[in-house]
Amino acid sequence: MNAFPGRTALATATESADLEDALRAAAAARTEPCPYKALPDDARWGAAGSAIIAQHAPRFRVSRTTRIATAGSCFAQHFGRWLQANGYAYVIAEPGPLALDAEQQRLQGYGVYSARTGSVYTPRQLVQLFDRAHGAFVPSEHPWPQGDGFVDPFRPRVQPLPFPSLEALAADRAQHFAAVREAFATCELFVFTLGLTEAWRSRADGAVFPTCPGCGAGTFAAADYEFVNFSVEETEADLEAFVARLAGVNPRARVLLTVSPVPLVATMAGRPALQSSVYSKSVLRVATQRVRDRHAHVEYFASYEMVTHPYHTQPAFAPDRRTVTTATVARVMQAFAQHFVSDHADAADPPPNVDAGAIARIEAASDGGREQSICDEVAAYALQMPADELLASRPWELYAGTTSTVYCPAEFRAATGQVDKTLYPPIGYELRAHAAVTSWLDAVGASAGDGITLCLGGSTTARSSNWPFHLHRLLGAGPVLNLGANGSVAAFDRRILAAVAEPLIQRGIPIRRAIHLVGYNDVHARLVSLARFARGEQPDYASDHDCAGIVGLVAPPRPRLGHSVRRPRNDDEDLSLFLPGAAWEHHLTRMVTAAIDGVGAEASRLGIPFTTVLQPIATDLFYPLYGRVMRSLFEHAAGADVAPPVARLPGESFLAWRRRNHFSRCAGENAAMAKAATLGYDLDVDGIYQGLVDHFREREHAGYVDLSMACIYRESPQFLFKWDACHYSPAGAAIVADEIRRALR
Repeated sequence: MNAFPGRTALATATESADLEDALRAAAAARTEPCPYKALPDDARWGAAGSAIIAQHAPRFRVSRTTRIATAGSCFAQHFGRWLQANGYAYVIAEPGPLALDAEQQRLQGYGVYSARTGSVYTPRQLVQLFDRAHGAFVPSEHPWPQGDGFVDPFRPRVQPLPFPSLEALAADRAQHFAAVREAFATCELFVFTLGLTEAWRSRADGAVFPTCPGCGAGTFAAADYEFVNFSVEETEADLEAFVARLAGVNPRARVLLTVSPVPLVATMAGRPALQSSVYSKSVLRVATQRVRDRHAHVEYFASYEMVTHPYHTQPAFAPDRRTVTTATVARVMQAFAQHFVSDHADAADPPPNVDAGAIARIEAASDGGREQSICDEVAAYALQMPADELLASRPWELYAGTTSTVYCPAEFRAATGQVDKTLYPPIGYELRAHAAVTSWLDAVGASAGDGITLCLGGSTTARSSNWPFHLHRLLGAGPVLNLGANGSVAAFDRRILAAVAEPLIQRGIPIRRAIHLVGYNDVHARLVSLARFARGEQPDYASDHDCAGIVGLVAPPRPRLGHSVRRPRNDDEDLSLFLPGAAWEHHLTRMVTAAIDGVGAEASRLGIPFTTVLQPIATDLFYPLYGRVMRSLFEHAAGADVAPPVARLPGESFLAWRRRNHFSRCAGENAAMAKAATLGYDLDVDGIYQGLVDHFREREHAGYVDLSMACIYRESPQFLFKWDACHYSPAGAAIVADEIRRALR
């Protein structure tokens, strides 16, 4: 009988009644309840309110005495750190030299993972690591020349500087393989964090590299290397291969798989990075589940879900949208302890919401809320230049005795091999220029004496008219290393500090202190970015230096030009003034102070005594006389004794005269008056700078020194600044150095 009468022919009334009775009888016979009603809370979205449950009940548990080894992507480093800090039996099969302290060992790649593997992003890379360590696979790829040494293609960033020779690299690799074998053979639990599906491999033999050759290490040729994006089936097969290999050398070892929640830095798949991140994490998640379901000794830890779920009341990621905050990492590891560690087996699920005070305390102890990891992918794919490349990319200058010892990169040198004429020593000093970083570091070590003073920020390198040079003369003893980098923002100064200080520390070169002159560049850069954001020239106000890891920082609405730009009373006298407003001033002040504090945190991590100095600035609030001096110069520029180009042209206005000469009436005008300037506004920097003053005064006890107005009575402002109102004159640099010297007493 047709199940639905009427579709092909009309059913009789009797047939319809019979069908209805049959359907009712069948329905009455089904007495079991809806299966979804019996589901536990963790199987239904939102059933537990805000307490989202990410982790299922595990198949096995461990204890604090279980020997746990780790490897994987950058996120895997959190596991090792936490296990060591909480007294677990963490396997470190490749310990660092005893002569290095804990931080020095970490910088050299020791203790970051159980062996000195560097980042292992894909299961294929893990399988090949196992085979290479056991002699089953010998890639044809030779070590990559870099600078004066060589790097390991399969661990290109395992240490800041290259190996000095092929022999040294080979010896280290042999030791490393022995440590890898030991870690696999002796662990009772192996934790592997899968990070990527995208990789680069050798066309010769399929050897997979952690990052693309030619991106920060090695050289690239499409004929030698190819891009691969592993599928679910390939990822699953590689995981199966590793599980089998591990069981072959260590039958009692269990495996815990996790997936990194950190998005891709960059993608070669021909689509947006967001799509590639979703694809990659989906492939990894499916493959881990399939392998887990087939093996009783393999389990999955839901760290990916714990970080990426939408129930967080505080951001799980820092403003760069990649870095997982320390508070989130703490919650993830607390969940591991409560679900997988027998000591916590009966404990309640971890609270999903950590109070704001607890978050603040966690973050205050760990770099503004960000867990610091050594990440090959970030270094290779242009979020930031690797430390060794940064060290080799800029000139640095050491003042010792009457010698100026300068490292000069190739692009700063003339084709003849002689030092370019733009690089010259201070008067009375002998110039000793080096084209190689290693020889320069050797010379620095030979001149270090009892310790070097590092100077960062607000300075021109290899010039006589800079404050580090004058500080060296005023201190009277001890060499001074100028890391001014020709001016930069604090976030970049932080990288400079690490890039230079780490190789000094590794070589045993003593560092007496570090001094950071900061202020104007950070305020100016953010205000320029905000003004361009207000004009619709960029999609967001933030830029690279704004990734400060400030939890809970919410940007105000986009400024409206009609409210933010104030026209001058006289268009011939002044520029229009860009006013950020109180909300944006507060927001940007928090960003700048977080970046400044981050440099001090880096110094603390490196164990370097640190002084942060807020520099003088020429504005109507902080140095009002500067603008009057500029006006006076304009009035006298009509005299017959004034030479071009300063001399006024007939009928030339004050504003036109300044534009032609690139003179700024105050520091806020620099973005409009500098050569090739396109902004056209005077920026109101005073509100943010006053916020910096307040920040520094609150932290005087912590080595913060406010010199924003300390020089006002020392000498006339025209001698303190050059005519761009930003850079110091030779006399001004000497005054700033003397004020810093006084503050160091």
